[in-house]
Amino acid sequence: MWYIIKRIYPTELKEVAHFIAQLNIEEQHNIGYCGQNEQELLSTLQEDFIDGEFTYSCLR
Repeated sequence: MWYIIKRIYPTELKEVAHFIAQLNIEEQHNIGYCGQNEQELLSTLQEDFIDGEFTYSCLR
């Protein structure tokens, strides 16, 4: 099995939040990351992965 790891840019976070929210609606796809609210997911992603200057923080 192959995986592709891709850098996510701040401009793409809204799309990522939408994708996660849609998956979380269905139990078999729920990845358990912050629920189903797209705006809440977006805020969490921004807080967790981008610092105040829109540069990428290290993953913890």
